[in-house]
Amino acid sequence: MRRIYTGGEVTQCAVRKAVLESCGIACEVRNEGLAQLYGEIPFSQVWPELWVFDDARYEEACAILERSLPSEPEQTVPRPAPGDSDQQKPPVGLRDEEADDAESIRDVLTVAFGRSAEAEAAESLRRRGCVTLALVAAGGPLVVGYALFTPVSLDPPRGVAPWVGLAPLAVLPEYQCFGIGSWLVIRGLDRLRAAGVPGVVVLGNPAFYGRFGFQPASRLGLRSEYDVSDEEFMAQALDPGAPAQPPALVRYQPEFRLL
Repeated sequence: MRRIYTGGEVTQCAVRKAVLESCGIACEVRNEGLAQLYGEIPFSQVWPELWVFDDARYEEACAILERSLPSEPEQTVPRPAPGDSDQQKPPVGLRDEEADDAESIRDVLTVAFGRSAEAEAAESLRRRGCVTLALVAAGGPLVVGYALFTPVSLDPPRGVAPWVGLAPLAVLPEYQCFGIGSWLVIRGLDRLRAAGVPGVVVLGNPAFYGRFGFQPASRLGLRSEYDVSDEEFMAQALDPGAPAQPPALVRYQPEFRLL
């Protein structure tokens, strides 16, 4: 199965589901019963999602939706529900990082992690050109979130295209629990998949990253160079049809050894 759409309302998924099913493509809406729990669990966890059962028909399904429905601004993050205390904050959009964002990104990382180590690592990776994808969430001129994807090496290698690691991921505290971090992950994975990146690894909370298709990396024959638990080191193959590969050791860029 592959997620084809994430919407702010169940009706948006339902319309797309009806279109695809009329073309004989089986799909299902997930999270459609969770909207009533908003306020009890983070907003990002109640977003309805549309999933296509047959991976082989995913591209066909994308083409059907593109020509059947009006386009939407993909880079806009859903706003918090009415009544939320922070609903007056400016709408947040996602885009690639720009050179002028460097200072704001440093502020986001320093505040979110309570130290400067992650910011210094991101700056070093940027200087060395070791960035596969870097996304920012910005409310007007203010950068409020950041996601960095950098190349990792596998030993032994798997194919020509490198896997990437997601780190760091950060959102300013006053903008957390609105789903911005989730949206950065979702958009990043979609961009990497479209670019032909074979897979992504991440070290973090299984309850959070598991929602986006990550699983213990050991299930894909991968292990970390660091001494971390099997549950915390996760991976996702972005090409589910790729053949099985031999076990491999994942090595991050040297900046991460200082964190």
